Amino acid sequence: MPFQLDLLAPAVKPPDSDHTIELFTWNVQSPSLERARTQLEFLAGLQADAIVITELKPASEALMYFSTSLKCSGYQVAQMPSSQPGDYCTLVCVHTPSLEQLALSAFAGTGRACAVRCDLGGHPLTLIGVYAPTTSEFANADQIEAKRRFHENLSSQICVLASQGEALCLMGDLNFLEPDHVPRVQAYATWEPVYRDLIEIGLRDAYRNCQPDGRDHSWCSRSGVGQRLDHIFISDRLRPHVKSCRYVHEPRNNNLSDHSAMRLTLRRVQQETVP
Repeated sequence: MPFQLDLLAPAVKPPDSDHTIELFTWNVQSPSLERARTQLEFLAGLQADAIVITELKPASEALMYFSTSLKCSGYQVAQMPSSQPGDYCTLVCVHTPSLEQLALSAFAGTGRACAVRCDLGGHPLTLIGVYAPTTSEFANADQIEAKRRFHENLSSQICVLASQGEALCLMGDLNFLEPDHVPRVQAYATWEPVYRDLIEIGLRDAYRNCQPDGRDHSWCSRSGVGQRLDHIFISDRLRPHVKSCRYVHEPRNNNLSDHSAMRLTLRRVQQETVP
């Protein structure tokens, strides 16, 4: 069935949309084409200015469906080429006339990370979408090393971008927990330094800044242990413009994915009127 162009144009426009911009990230759990259709119906109601979609298989029908459909609805869609076996891709989709896709030298060969420069609501912004490797308590040495190397590359790449004084927004399934995560998950203690590295570079955990006592989780293990694996980090240049940052649990509660989504709302930069 061909994609309908009005699917991403809800009849009711959010009352604050003239004054805010909406950024959204969601791990869609490597869906089939049929499930991707249902997921896109959920995305249709968001009125998002930017969408980062993670955990897509390269060259899959679902990836092609998301990419083609969003392009038809006015989004610029970026992704990095993948040449690694068993790899995943991240789509960065921005509702803007044009954007510049950045070359991420630290992630050559993998589609897990993608970055673009664009203008959103008067904000010149570098937006980085990431799906970091996951590991379980049964991970082997090669899997652990691959994740360690990925997170090391992520920190170094963000450090380079931050040193250029750019307004940054890093979002996606980063597959680490904050150091004071509740509950404590010992298997993730190894990856806590990555969170600290991003803070030391100068980024801020947007959710934690907006909700210091928040106890949301974006994923739940089979044993019922909730974990906040999906994150949005922002640079100090964006902090004064943040209106809210929250998790959207509807897609996980409705079995559209095993992950909740995240939503960041920024205030638009008010343009001065020249008499």
